[in-house]
Amino acid sequence: MSVPTALEDYHKQLIQYFLHDGAYNEKEMIDLVNALRNRYELKIKIKDEIRILTNNFLPLINKHINQYGIEIKQVISEEHENDIYFVCIQNFKPQFVKMDCSYTEKEAAVFEKLLELIITSDEKCVAPREVFEAILSNDLKMTQKEFSETMTRFHRDKWIESGPHNTVILHARTILEMQSFIMDTYRDFIYNCQICTRLLIRGLNCSN
Repeated sequence: MSVPTALEDYHKQLIQYFLHDGAYNEKEMIDLVNALRNRYELKIKIKDEIRILTNNFLPLINKHINQYGIEIKQVISEEHENDIYFVCIQNFKPQFVKMDCSYTEKEAAVFEKLLELIITSDEKCVAPREVFEAILSNDLKMTQKEFSETMTRFHRDKWIESGPHNTVILHARTILEMQSFIMDTYRDFIYNCQICTRLLIRGLNCSN
């Protein structure tokens, strides 16, 4: 397909999807591109969706949205090397703005405690029970049901993912989107790739 220099309606639609949901895995991204292809009659071949996205769509979109402090990036999971995600980063806003805007104050407090417990632990993972006990000890009033629903939402929105032995770990989205906050707050508990400076949480493995 020809490469436009101005944003077309399908580019703008894709931007709206990212601003609303924040992150997509590779399969979700393929489904979105297919939906755009059908809606706007785009000439994109089957199994060519990700190549068109990364080579054509994203460079043009980022060129137009960077001036607003927004960028869409591709990131690989630390835990599962074959898992690829596309994440919308809003660099001009405070690190927890997504939590503040989309979640209740109580839910944001749970996530901050979750983030702290994971990053400061030796294994960089935490059992949900430990998180629940920690927030109760901080006098945050929350029932077990509310906590379970909050954790389910964090999973669904790609802030956390399942770790080893019934634990949870930080999702690639969190590591990328909250990188500055994590580096400023937990400098002694993290590493950076010496080649690409990518933030590493669970080890020294980087695709570079």
